[in-house]
Amino acid sequence: MNFLLIPGFMTDERLWKDIIEDLSSLGDVFHGRMSNNTALKKLALDIIENAPSRFTLIGFSLGGYVARWIASLVPDRVEAMILIATSNLPDATTQLQQKQTNAKMAGMNTYGGLSTAAIRSSLHQSNKKNNELIEVIRSMSISLGTETFIQQSQIERNNPTLFTNKFPVLVIASACDELRTVAESEALISDYLNSELCIIEQAGHMIPLENSKELMLSIRKWLEKSSLL
Repeated sequence: MNFLLIPGFMTDERLWKDIIEDLSSLGDVFHGRMSNNTALKKLALDIIENAPSRFTLIGFSLGGYVARWIASLVPDRVEAMILIATSNLPDATTQLQQKQTNAKMAGMNTYGGLSTAAIRSSLHQSNKKNNELIEVIRSMSISLGTETFIQQSQIERNNPTLFTNKFPVLVIASACDELRTVAESEALISDYLNSELCIIEQAGHMIPLENSKELMLSIRKWLEKSSLL
């Protein structure tokens, strides 16, 4: 089995650091890296170009949007799809305007990574003062840099054309996510046949870093249930 991992906004391979060993015990792991495109379809095509012939998609947040585009473009290459803390909602006008403003400010000023306030809004209440975790998230955004921040801030979150999927889909959400709601995850379920919703406890938006143990357990159980292991 091949796993194709796609991270979220201003995150990189370190997002998966707490589950990568367990995933690697189940199959080969490939990292889908975001290119400098601002269109989801083009981002998806760039990742497809370097992907294995068959794969299980795992997309987090923004990466979930990209994963769904990949699945719509090459459905016959997808064995399964796991969507974590993501949505099928497009950005509201106010959200687009705010992102454009943030991108302009980043271009005018010295970029120091995501702010502490922004990072805390993505975390469970119990982790909002976890400085070690905050710095892991900030360090990813610093490494990716100003140009990536501007580019990813300009990505319009739109949806691919719906299709009848033949592969199973797992949608994972957190009830305590302040950025994405369970209702959004439930809406994703309605887009796909053979889909299932899993709720993770004790995590905010950053599920892979906040509760990796329960996340990996849920993924493994679902893969077994879906006869993929």
